Amino acid sequence: MRPAPIIAAALIAIASAGAALAADAFTRPHAGDAYFPLRESPQCTDPAMLKQIVRGFAHKAENQLHQPDLGIADITAIHQHRYLPQNAELARPIPRRYCGATAWLTDGSHRDLWYLIEGGAGFASIGSKASFCVEGFDRWNVYNADCRLLR
Repeated sequence: MRPAPIIAAALIAIASAGAALAADAFTRPHAGDAYFPLRESPQCTDPAMLKQIVRGFAHKAENQLHQPDLGIADITAIHQHRYLPQNAELARPIPRRYCGATAWLTDGSHRDLWYLIEGGAGFASIGSKASFCVEGFDRWNVYNADCRLLR
């Protein structure tokens, strides 16, 4: 009895199946596939996204600006100014919604708020993510002068 040829044949079958799966990973995805699931970006007025912005600003105010009492009290005049839907042909796998608003701060002032909502870009590609910039508070110019990258 010689089990070695059976084991060798099984290993060859497993290796060829793995190579086929690896080759599939390099094919161009189409909308709706397992590799490119259809996603939608939340609206600019979505409460979960606004909550992310308020929490994120509180964190930045405390840790970067060293003003722990500063925060966003209210967000008004919310509007969408650009929407880039998911598109496989343009190699754009994540839908992006660019929004603007007015942020009323706890010190009584108000500033322009610019934010980007990306659908399916949350932790481990689950949920959505909001990146934001409050004019005058981008201390390290992450979003360029006057939050230009998010406009």
